[in-house]
Amino acid sequence: VRVALLPPIAALLALFGLPPSVNGQPLAYTGRQGPLSVDVGAACSGVQAMALFTGVLAVFLLTERPPGRRFATWTAIGLAGVYVANLLRIAVVSLAGYAWGIDALMRVHADAGWVFFVSWAGLFSWLLRRSARPGRAPAVPARA
Repeated sequence: VRVALLPPIAALLALFGLPPSVNGQPLAYTGRQGPLSVDVGAACSGVQAMALFTGVLAVFLLTERPPGRRFATWTAIGLAGVYVANLLRIAVVSLAGYAWGIDALMRVHADAGWVFFVSWAGLFSWLLRRSARPGRAPAVPARA
């Protein structure tokens, strides 16, 4: 959490004009309603959702058995995507706390995980299906 999540999240929040200070695991910043500290603990880090996605990815890889390069490519895309989705989730939760206070932060926190991870899983599935389609011949204009 301290190495793989907090520095990138702090950088992402800084892009939105909200540079937090990182002191251990909490992200501290001043929101519109005063000082706020967001503690990104193990339960809130998204590790469980990332592990679940990794399991789904493993099932796909075991059932489809793509060849080596495709296997490596889709593994990298899947894991990178779930990592980015997690960073965005924590940033959105933090931004909600900044804009509307701790109550809004807790409400967004309760549902953001499902929204981000299910969205990524759906996008990943769509990308997989799209890449598996055989190439189509270019359309030929009809003659009159």
